[in-house]
Amino acid sequence: SAGKSITALLLGVAIKEGLVQNIEQNVYSFFSKEKYPSLNKDLKKVKIKHLLNMSSGLDADTDDFQTYGHVGKWIAKDEWKEYILSVPAKTSPGKKWVYADIHPLLIAAIIEEKSGLSLKDYAKKKVFDPLAIKEFYWYINSSNQTGAAGNLYLSTLDFAKLGTLVVNEGKWGDSQIVDPNFIEEITTSKAFKLPEDYAFSDTYGMMWYKANRTFGNKNIDYLYASGNGGNHLIVIPEMEMVIALTSSAYGQRYAHRRSYRILRRIILSMNQPRPKGTGYLWAII
Repeated sequence: SAGKSITALLLGVAIKEGLVQNIEQNVYSFFSKEKYPSLNKDLKKVKIKHLLNMSSGLDADTDDFQTYGHVGKWIAKDEWKEYILSVPAKTSPGKKWVYADIHPLLIAAIIEEKSGLSLKDYAKKKVFDPLAIKEFYWYINSSNQTGAAGNLYLSTLDFAKLGTLVVNEGKWGDSQIVDPNFIEEITTSKAFKLPEDYAFSDTYGMMWYKANRTFGNKNIDYLYASGNGGNHLIVIPEMEMVIALTSSAYGQRYAHRRSYRILRRIILSMNQPRPKGTGYLWAII
């Protein structure tokens, strides 16, 4: 699921490229009723920012298979765009945080509709090639639609490269890859306070988790992408620091706890002063 945060970055690329104007646009406006007869009018009230903040109000909940938009209802389909565009609203958008895989899939559908490319190919052209990410896998169905809620495989170092786009305000070298204002939103947005059982994060916004923790005598704010198995991409803007953790502890209760402990040990080791502009990049397998 760390791939959800990468999908958010790709939306920032689409905004920079002019495919999307801003996150205030409603989802319905990107699709045609003639092309997609199942297009639900409830999507007129759902803005892109609601997708980014997991607050669409749509009848979809990863923890509840009974919901109409649950991932188990559409992920095995050869064509899932028609289905996810038909999901009705359950509550008003913007009111409640509900984790659902349909949110990044709708963002991917918007990018694919406007670019004419699968999200996978869009990522390769606009981000992976410029960052010299040569080997990756991202699941697509037989209709060339990308599994934007996850299903992305990268090397640890390439995973870390994506984090540098956040810490460097969307730039890679001299090239502006992601809209800088969008990066600002990613790093600062704390749209929803998370439930207490989210032990390693405090808030959520723009498809990134946010936390404030004290490590020794250091109190730091950081954001991170989080995936099953303990796969974390951690960005600490004030330290110009990116930590990529890849792990295969899938379904294990200790997975995220172990990644947090690694983060803690790294931060505690950062006791020596350093010149401004010499940021840290960690890639840990």
